[in-house]
Amino acid sequence: MPKILILAIFMVLNYLPSHANNSHSKVGTQNLQIKKLEKALSWINPKAISLYLEDMKKNENFDFSKYKALYDELISNLDEVKKEILLVNPILDADKIAVARFKLGTNARKASAPDIGSASNNWSSMFNVKQHGFDAELSELSDLRGDKINIRTIYNPSASVNIADLQMHWDAESFLFTSVNEKDRWSIYEVGLDGLGIKQEVVLEDEDIEFCDANYLPDGRTILSSNVGYHGVPCVHGDSEVVNM
Repeated sequence: MPKILILAIFMVLNYLPSHANNSHSKVGTQNLQIKKLEKALSWINPKAISLYLEDMKKNENFDFSKYKALYDELISNLDEVKKEILLVNPILDADKIAVARFKLGTNARKASAPDIGSASNNWSSMFNVKQHGFDAELSELSDLRGDKINIRTIYNPSASVNIADLQMHWDAESFLFTSVNEKDRWSIYEVGLDGLGIKQEVVLEDEDIEFCDANYLPDGRTILSSNVGYHGVPCVHGDSEVVNM
């Protein structure tokens, strides 16, 4: 797989899925295949085999080159099997996935929740998360099992702001997300899948009111969270704002 550093809070986007007839039976079969592969590979210890070969190399009657070639073939096949296991996830049956993509560079392997715009504990909300200092965008991923994942930028903010809480519309033509407005307040935005028509969903004169984590309702309305009420979490002396739906 290509080394694409994608750390995201994502949801599956199904437009005309290739495998529209997926069933629980297929998922069960895939899970069973994974279990069988795990069992078959459980006894393989590449490091131990390598050390064994190096030790046997001291024996003049041992054909090291022959078995070293077999070892190299084994390692190569393990890489292919590993790829197959990782890509068998039924989520990848979707044609495309919309994500909030955070580009972290060399920090990707050691990043934690705050590095991808999320709260660092379970009692905090977006109102306690860093707003700026991110290289983030909304992206569409396709060819999910191909040799190279295709990445199309949907929306790239002009400022280095946080992007969170993606929620796809029922028609899969647009989605809501949480970001930061020009007054450095959390707000709800909507954008089309083509990257056009971006707009701030809630505009108020009260600059101390913020919004996050919106979702579409089946009847066309939108439900969201806000800091209206001005409540704080008691066990941290009220320093962590409580969201209200």
